[in-house]
Amino acid sequence: MGASFKLYPLFLLGAVFTLAVRRRLRRDAHLAAHPEDAPDIPSVVRLAVVYAATWAVLNVPAMLISWDSWVRFYGFSSERGAGYSSVWHIWQTLSEQGPSADTVSLLSFLVFLTACGASSPSGSQHPALPAWLSCCF
Repeated sequence: MGASFKLYPLFLLGAVFTLAVRRRLRRDAHLAAHPEDAPDIPSVVRLAVVYAATWAVLNVPAMLISWDSWVRFYGFSSERGAGYSSVWHIWQTLSEQGPSADTVSLLSFLVFLTACGASSPSGSQHPALPAWLSCCF
């Protein structure tokens, strides 16, 4: 339940989507013999709908009971800046003026998109079917 209040489980859909694209693009012998080893596009859509429904079931009651607290949780996450265990904190420690919370958010998102863009072709074009967990990381 704790994961439903964060958005990172949403990022795992990218790995599932990569495997679904691979299944659609490649019609290799392994997938023909074991279609259950890779999801198809409708499965990804169903997973996204289940994720959204789970998020709503867990978040809507919290929103209705205490809107201010619920909004503060997301507001705090976006305002808090660099954490102590991040490369952004090193930047902040070594320089006079570290990155703002908005800069940290933007740069983190760009690094994430770059990593996804770099790893997606590997997952969809690799000769062997990659494991789902290896696509997540």
